[in-house]
Amino acid sequence: MTKKELIQSLIDRTGYLSFSSFKNFLENPYAFIQYKLKLLVKDTNAMVDGTLLHCMVFEPDEVDKRYLVIPNVNLATKEGKEIMASALLVSNGRIIIKMERWANMLALKNAIYRNEPAFKLLMQITATEQRIDFNYGSFKWRGFIDGIGEHVIIDLKKVVDANPSSFRYTFFKMKYHIQAFLYM
Repeated sequence: MTKKELIQSLIDRTGYLSFSSFKNFLENPYAFIQYKLKLLVKDTNAMVDGTLLHCMVFEPDEVDKRYLVIPNVNLATKEGKEIMASALLVSNGRIIIKMERWANMLALKNAIYRNEPAFKLLMQITATEQRIDFNYGSFKWRGFIDGIGEHVIIDLKKVVDANPSSFRYTFFKMKYHIQAFLYM
């Protein structure tokens, strides 16, 4: 899709918006166009961690299909380069993760499951990765709900500080309230 086609799809109301694309638009229209056209999109460490944690919690049967774990090596050394080269040969498109990062996300997943309120919510989920399409404000929207049950909608967020007052700040800074509004 070209920039012109993207703009025309918005004018014609044939293209979809998502929380992520809207969040980029709120930053500035150029960021929105870059996001929608998948230009300059680079996965940050936080994005990779969040995606891995999400997979571990909501799609555990998919983890080995999507990730390949390698030892904690310095990738600037000869040994590290050899290990990475070998991993790339056998990865088959899987994301390559160092053991330390893997262990950190596994510890977070286990902490979620040991947390009684979180565990009770997870046990109410009847479906994961539920695509939703809806109209709002004369635009077509699309999103994916992490987990859904009869009385629960879950969207897993990995944050630096889960203290309620800190999370409240992050909740609004990251515009999660907009995502919650759209998904409700």
